[in-house]
This record gives sequence, C-alpha cells and structure tokens, in this order.
Amino acid sequence: MRAIQKPGYAGSAHRTRARRTKRPLPAASAVPHKCVVLAVDTAELSGWCVNAGHDEFLAFGEADTLDGRALRYIVRWAASHAERRGLPLVLVLESPWGGPAWVLIGLGAARERWMSAWRDEGKARCRVVMVQPSEWRARVLGSQWAKAKREVVRPHEQAVAAAMVGQPVRGDEAPAILIARWSMRCAKVARALPAARRKT
Repeated sequence: MRAIQKPGYAGSAHRTRARRTKRPLPAASAVPHKCVVLAVDTAELSGWCVNAGHDEFLAFGEADTLDGRALRYIVRWAASHAERRGLPLVLVLESPWGGPAWVLIGLGAARERWMSAWRDEGKARCRVVMVQPSEWRARVLGSQWAKAKREVVRPHEQAVAAAMVGQPVRGDEAPAILIARWSMRCAKVARALPAARRKT
C-alpha cells in the first residue's frame, strides 16, 4: 500500500411505462461527492486508489487479486477511513470493454474477486459502480483519449496521475488514480449514494 422469459405484448407495455417513470440519473457534479471511493483498474494485478474527495488521495497501489486477504485488507482499510469521516464508501470497478474471450474471462474473474472481498467485509452491492474506460477517460483525460488503444494512452495516463499525486506511479496505479478522480464527480456514483448524500 502506498499512502497519500420472452415478453408478450402486455409485458412490453409494462416495461415501457416503468422506463418512463424511472428516476433520472443525476448530472455530473462540479463539487466532489461526500463519500470515500475505492477505485479499481480491474485486472489480475489490479491498480487501486482510495480518494476522499477534493483529490485527497489517501492511498494507492497494486494488488494481486489471487490474494484474497490483501483485497479484504484494502476494502477494510478504505472502510475504516470512510467510517472515521462519517462518509459512505463506494467501490468503483472498471468493466472490461473488449478483446479476446480469454481476456474478458480473466478480467471478469478479477472483478468477481474484488466483489467477493467487498461482500466478505459486509459491504452492500448497491454501493458498487461499474465504469467503462471510455467513460472516465473522456472526462479526465479528454474526449480524444476515450477510445485510444491502451498502449497509446498509457504514457499519458501515467503522466497525469503522477502529477495528481505528486510522485511517480507504476503499472495499473495510474488508471486507478484517474478512475478515483472521475468517481468523485460522476453521476453514477451520485446515484449509488444514500439519498441524504445526493446533491439535488
């Protein structure tokens, strides 16, 4: 750890009405959400970062997802800081978005290991948010980087992340730091917060 059934006609109509009455997604916020975020660049060796808002990066690092004890420790550590501040904790996981089947299967398994650690620590599924790389890249790095190939965008990610935390970062720490920054203002995280914490 480094500090700092196929629907019939009636069913389809019912679903359409339900969609129309669904609560709209809150807009992105200019002010950081009142929560602590544990952001993860999901892979077998996952980058992770804990952000408490206003770019207060409490800790970041890389974790082997085959080490369940390490993942539970990171979740517990983040939860302890959230509790001390009287804030909810949200887990933000990067979702796989493409590539060979074996890559998607591996990323899915890594994501499930983080989810298992989250559940083992008694955390609720409603406090978990999934994000595609293009979503956070467009907001944090700029739209021109949203769908860039990983090998092209990686040096830029590392430079931006290092400037944010004031020290060099390695491997998948950089995207985790950038996901943590995106998380503190995005609509998806706002929706995962208790109603009293949402900005209206």
